[in-house]
Amino acid sequence: MPRLTLNQLELLVAVIDSGSFSAAAIELGCTQSRISHAIHELEQVVGTRLLQRTRSGCTPTDAGQQVLLKARQILRIAAGIVPSVQADARLSGIVRIACYRSIGTHLLPYVLEALAIDHPGIQIEIDDSSNDSRDVNQRMTSGRADIGISSYDIPDGLISKPYIYDIFSLILPTALRYTTPVTWAQLAPLTYIQADTAASQRVLAQCHQAGYPIVASRQMTSDSSILALVRQGLGYSILPRLAAFPTPPGVATEALPVHLQRPFLLILHPDTARQKVVQTVVRYLRDKQIIRQTEAWRHGVIGFNY
Repeated sequence: MPRLTLNQLELLVAVIDSGSFSAAAIELGCTQSRISHAIHELEQVVGTRLLQRTRSGCTPTDAGQQVLLKARQILRIAAGIVPSVQADARLSGIVRIACYRSIGTHLLPYVLEALAIDHPGIQIEIDDSSNDSRDVNQRMTSGRADIGISSYDIPDGLISKPYIYDIFSLILPTALRYTTPVTWAQLAPLTYIQADTAASQRVLAQCHQAGYPIVASRQMTSDSSILALVRQGLGYSILPRLAAFPTPPGVATEALPVHLQRPFLLILHPDTARQKVVQTVVRYLRDKQIIRQTEAWRHGVIGFNY
């Protein structure tokens, strides 16, 4: 069965605009038979006659008029595809991203690879030194970043877009004897090592609300330092799964007795959010096909929040 093509639509528009097959053939530099064949195939596709042929020329039928309107829209869109792509490919500029170490390690390399191929003129500067949403937020409010990837307490005046999420898990030494599901009674004798972050404070508060009176015996700033202490059997912790991924030897991750999720948000400045180069980077950050390529996604560590 014949299929609708752009060429058929172009020839239909040319015949209607010029008023006849012969005039359209002269304008396009092709034969009348080619135009006639293309219009015949188009009429077969839509299932009705599109042109009324008379001695004085051709006029569109009611159906032809409807197809003509759609054909003009389609041809305008088609004509703009290449210039639009070429314009995007010529985008250039520097975009600064502030994020956590885990985001910089497990997600951004895939985004940067895709951007380097499609938009080589865009330069990305990454500050992944933040251990906490408070650090990312401060970099955004001070103007040291154009895009922030944060989780909590987004300052007023900034734009936030839903991104991904992970969940909080128990971080235990593999040398510890325990049964699953892990209960708070099994954890009570152990030292709780808390990350010095806004997220951990929220976790502690929610655990207390759920009736689990955890008391932090030690606070550490670095995720890697917490994992090292746990590996040595010096206590247990509660960390987001992405922060503990991939799980190092000597460490086990188990489900919390209470389900707690950590959201990620893309944070933008209102005055730069409309810049084409920033919008392009945001589009690649939120590209689900890119995210699905990451090891974190393939291991079920992160999920979509949008």
